Amino acid sequence: MTAHPTAHVIADPDATPAPAADPTWLALSVALTDEVPVIADRDDLLVTIAPGAGRGAPACFLPALATIEVDSAHLGAVDPTTIAPHRIGDRARYGPAWGLLVHECAHAAHSVWENPSGAPPGAVAAATLLEESRIEAAHIRRRPDDRHWLRASATHLILADFAMTPAAVPTPAVVPTPGPAPITVTLTAPAAGHDAGLVGGPGGVAPAPTARAVGGPAMTPGNAGRAAALLLARVDAGILTDDEVAPVTSAVTEVLGEETLATLREIWTAAHATGDDDTGAMIELGRRWCTALGTDPTTDPADPAGTGGGVAGGDGSAADGSGNDGPDGPADDESSVLARAIGDAVARVALMVGNETTPADPADAPTGGAAAEGVSTAEAAARADADAAALRVFGPPGTDDAGSAPCSGTRGRGWSEVIAGTRAPTRAERQAARQVGRLLDTAGIRDRVATRTTSALPPGRLRMRGVLAADAQRAAGAIPTAEPFTRTTRRTVPTPPLRVGVACDVSSSMRGFAKPVASAAWILAHAAAHTRVATTTVTVTFGDEVHAITRPGTAPREVTRFNAPDGYEVIDEAIDALDGALGLSRPGAARLLVIVSDGYFSPAPRIAAQTKVDRLVRAGCGVLWLAPHPTARALHGATMQALADPAASAQAIARAATRALHSTR
Repeated sequence: MTAHPTAHVIADPDATPAPAADPTWLALSVALTDEVPVIADRDDLLVTIAPGAGRGAPACFLPALATIEVDSAHLGAVDPTTIAPHRIGDRARYGPAWGLLVHECAHAAHSVWENPSGAPPGAVAAATLLEESRIEAAHIRRRPDDRHWLRASATHLILADFAMTPAAVPTPAVVPTPGPAPITVTLTAPAAGHDAGLVGGPGGVAPAPTARAVGGPAMTPGNAGRAAALLLARVDAGILTDDEVAPVTSAVTEVLGEETLATLREIWTAAHATGDDDTGAMIELGRRWCTALGTDPTTDPADPAGTGGGVAGGDGSAADGSGNDGPDGPADDESSVLARAIGDAVARVALMVGNETTPADPADAPTGGAAAEGVSTAEAAARADADAAALRVFGPPGTDDAGSAPCSGTRGRGWSEVIAGTRAPTRAERQAARQVGRLLDTAGIRDRVATRTTSALPPGRLRMRGVLAADAQRAAGAIPTAEPFTRTTRRTVPTPPLRVGVACDVSSSMRGFAKPVASAAWILAHAAAHTRVATTTVTVTFGDEVHAITRPGTAPREVTRFNAPDGYEVIDEAIDALDGALGLSRPGAARLLVIVSDGYFSPAPRIAAQTKVDRLVRAGCGVLWLAPHPTARALHGATMQALADPAASAQAIARAATRALHSTR
């Protein structure tokens, strides 16, 4: 790719390495070099960080040298001898500089397409501009946690791309950024027409911060398009947010109009979906970009005498994009509008990044528990929530006498309205429990697995080919490696345990299922107690509260009856309680979650429950949804089965449990 004045990819084949720095910077460069293979998915890269590195940009990538250069000025006041980049937690001290390194690693991984000879220079420059958001979008698809670092570096990259520098003001407020070299801004109300919706203002949100900048781009179509490519395109790339770039959106729309901006958005969205090596597509997108802005794709935008390129300076602004008419003369007063919008957006990004939580360092995580199993922080938190819900619903283990009427750990106000007492099981229920137990026994049978092994010594069947090979090796003076004896062993694969959790909706629309589900709960609990498969079942009801019908590892003597009087459904709490009691999200067993409901939930519990079901499905837990009619609103990821006869609930659950057992190996 041909570099533009602020390019981060310098494709000059004659580029020479940066001069050797003092030992302090050499040591830090080596430490950073050790970290980039996993980020860039390349093991041939070198990193140079030193004062003045970057060749005029905050950082750059030189493909011919497989080298990344980072200007150490972006470390701010951090002592380079104290930097430990192998510690994720240490990177927050110099977040912008680390973000610059991540950005260049994204170039190293994804800026593969090359500028073909004879390509229109204006189209190439536009394609290079589109490359900035394209490679970041591709990078966070590989490494989502790097979004924070790309956001931290965005302010420095954007200001450099527009040749802007933060200005000191009489009474500044320093916006905290992850690391030193903060951007100095004044916390004032945004300019007219800018979005004030960050945190505060009318509605409890403070006015969005704005920044004064020295210099800035003029209000021209070329510079407006450049601002759109560098800021608005990063929103669709998943790096920035609409609120953060709202001032630039207003300013760019004022210059280009909504129709042109929509066309540019289509172009950069297509760029985000373009392959790393698709040169033709990128050049064509660059040509379309120039056409949308009304500039000449055949004109070099770096030529101050040119008539346009729509990328930097080709429309009458300075070639460096600053908006200045000359070395000493300021541009038109209109230049302050776009400059103020960019400065405002940069300050918003810096403010939000400063308030974000940096990616967690595994070295700082507590040992034991979920951490020892190698699960993420989010998964550990979800397991803790599930364990807490199980404790609330079932109480501490061993607190309920076997055979007594089960209840929730802390009886809520609606317990007496839901739990209607107990009754003796019928003869049909006892027969059904034995039948389900036999089904589980059959499903748990595993074929013996044959394993064939070879050895140099008996026992085993002698293969003459192996004997001859060993003789030939000895004759050649080599150590014999042939193994002429073969042996076939057959072993029985252990049957995995089975865990089944049933949650029944007790809102008023589900009254018809109260009796058959109560029966099914007793049948499953007794089938689990009489099968050779290690089976654990739990049944709860959920309405205004969650109540236990059967407990883990117990076979109640009587059937617990319940009513369906409620008008609300805490299904998310029920799923958590079953997960905590049975470990539905943990591997090592055949797992099945059964939800009996029509699915008509309030928005809040439905959204929360969908998140929990998605987590269980990702963990390999089956989800069966028994519905009273085909129009029920099952959660996504669940297998819905409409039951015309509620009495068929027990059979449906038993069949699903045996399928789960069959499919688990």
